[in-house]
Amino acid sequence: MERRVVITGIGLCAPVTFEEAAAGRCGLAPPDRWEIPGVPIRIGSVPGDTAAAVRALPGGWRPDRLDPVSHFALLAAHRAQQDSGLVEHADVEGAAVVVASAMGGERTHYEGSAALTEHKLQEKRFRVSPFTAPKLMPNAGSANVGMLLGSHGPNVSPAAACASGAYALAQAADLIRLGRVSTAFAGAAEAPCEEVAARTFLSGEALSPEGDSLPFHCSRSGFVLAEGAAILVLEEAEQAQRRGARVYAELVGVGLTCDAHHIVAPYPDGRFAAQAMTAALDEAQLNPEQVGYVNAHATGTPIGDLAECHALRSVFGRGPLPLVSSTKGATGHLLGAAGALEAAYTVLALHQQRVPPTLWLEDGDIDAECAAGGLDFVPQVGREVDLEVAISNSFAFGGHNACLAFRRWR
Repeated sequence: MERRVVITGIGLCAPVTFEEAAAGRCGLAPPDRWEIPGVPIRIGSVPGDTAAAVRALPGGWRPDRLDPVSHFALLAAHRAQQDSGLVEHADVEGAAVVVASAMGGERTHYEGSAALTEHKLQEKRFRVSPFTAPKLMPNAGSANVGMLLGSHGPNVSPAAACASGAYALAQAADLIRLGRVSTAFAGAAEAPCEEVAARTFLSGEALSPEGDSLPFHCSRSGFVLAEGAAILVLEEAEQAQRRGARVYAELVGVGLTCDAHHIVAPYPDGRFAAQAMTAALDEAQLNPEQVGYVNAHATGTPIGDLAECHALRSVFGRGPLPLVSSTKGATGHLLGAAGALEAAYTVLALHQQRVPPTLWLEDGDIDAECAAGGLDFVPQVGREVDLEVAISNSFAFGGHNACLAFRRWR
């Protein structure tokens, strides 16, 4: 018998909520701890005192012994657990935990490097904290979430650069379909908003030198760094129904491919991104014309956005075109956590029957090559629509492509 996978809990720790993104609110602002002279950097920060929120979690957590990437993962996981109704230890002790991160403990790495440099230049005393390794390791978020939940099932942190969050959800769904677990807490966390990361992406011409996140815009010049986490609770459908869980949507298809083309640039015509979308729809036994909304990966890079548009036209060009929007104008780019956050947004779009807009995109500013063929990017204002199927795209350095297909639950 086929084991179906449904979403029963969503926990976000992000620059904006889905409701805020759908209403057109932007969560981007200048960083408050550092700057790059002459460059108007903006970032997408998680609001509030996350260290205090972590300290208040059950279990006596010491936020000073954790990198912010683990702060975000813990808060998102706790919110997902509460949202799902799986509050008893017995309900989650066998659950899988699949929480990804592309960069791990970036602040720990940055602060350690800065302290070492100061030591060498000024001969100041330098001692490496014994918590350095567990703070910066890429699997720290997944490990800490497992301890928070008391889960003894599979625990892993997949790495696929900016597609890591989508890969985490795909891997969790496979664990449920294979019968290895009936519940999984899956998603990703990222805390990259440090000066060294900004300068690195700026030198590689991936970061916007104007501090603007402008997907599909004729003046787009790169992405804007952002931080946060999204954890979704995935369950085997019959289990969810037996316990009377509220179901947001069903995860019906996954498509994973690789460009095998260039370490940072996508295949120009988007053919392998298109293959990922087609594979997800094939697995879901859906036709392209059944898709009503695509949450695009579109980060605001000149090459990446256009390649994705080529892919969208390749998949959907023979029938009615779905609405397409990128929420990165509101959130910025959460790197490894982007796919998890945007999957959550896609699920909520189905559940609430609302499509969030692509911010800062007036009709006259839409890139003509991107919009060719009639693609509708939902500029500026979100829409209430009748949605049955929606997909979420994630594409990454290394050529990693992922597409997740979700269907409305009735």
